[in-house]
Amino acid sequence: MKIKTSAKRVVKTSAMKRKLNTQLKKQVRVKNTTSGTVRSTGVLKKNPSTTFAHTEVMNRRSSPITATVMVFNWDTNSPVRIGNNTVTIPANSLRFFNTNLAGVNDHYEVVVILSATSNVIVNHFGVAGDVPQDGNIVLDRDLISITL
Repeated sequence: MKIKTSAKRVVKTSAMKRKLNTQLKKQVRVKNTTSGTVRSTGVLKKNPSTTFAHTEVMNRRSSPITATVMVFNWDTNSPVRIGNNTVTIPANSLRFFNTNLAGVNDHYEVVVILSATSNVIVNHFGVAGDVPQDGNIVLDRDLISITL
């Protein structure tokens, strides 16, 4: 069975981007990051059946990495953080993160901050139970690099 990636993104204004970047810097205490270490799903239109934001980070490197996965509710047109997890991912291993989307009616975003990006794969699935939901799947190749 082939899963379609039909993530619908809402365009952010420059003011919204500045506000998000300021909030991200404060929350993860990041002053500057190198290109490619902060990746975003963009704002997703939540499938009505989606109950959890499920994000997987696979480290194929020969050394550990640090990953921070944050989830934002965009229903008020401003980001409200509803999930924030930071873990060390050992070499050649997978970690996943689940954030309950019960308070999200329409729009959410997942932001992943990685200490390294080569040989690291990130995929996001909005799920109901263990079933990925149409429109809430963003694979590694579809993530957007953002700068803090």
